[in-house]
Amino acid sequence: LAGTIAPKPRRGPLESLWVWLFVGPGVRARPRYEPAAGPALAETLDQLRRQVERHRAVGHLLTAGQRDRLWIVSPFISRWHYGLGEMVRAHAVHARHHLALMRETARG
Repeated sequence: LAGTIAPKPRRGPLESLWVWLFVGPGVRARPRYEPAAGPALAETLDQLRRQVERHRAVGHLLTAGQRDRLWIVSPFISRWHYGLGEMVRAHAVHARHHLALMRETARG
């Protein structure tokens, strides 16, 4: 809110491709990242709701221009970054992925 966020760094072609693949539709996790058998459904859903609310709270405080300037260092490669909208979309795709897995697990 104070306007102290540094400008978004420029992206090279490889980073742009990675963001497109990571945030794009139909992204699937590698099998090694699949959840263990019997995840705690209620606890997991509660945790997802809390994390969604954190993003909502940050975004709600900002104007559209401020949200466009907000960026987050990639948790995978520290010299790369995601814009707030890209990271929210990545989290939404990730949450839908986990919800589908939990439903599948619950069906047995």
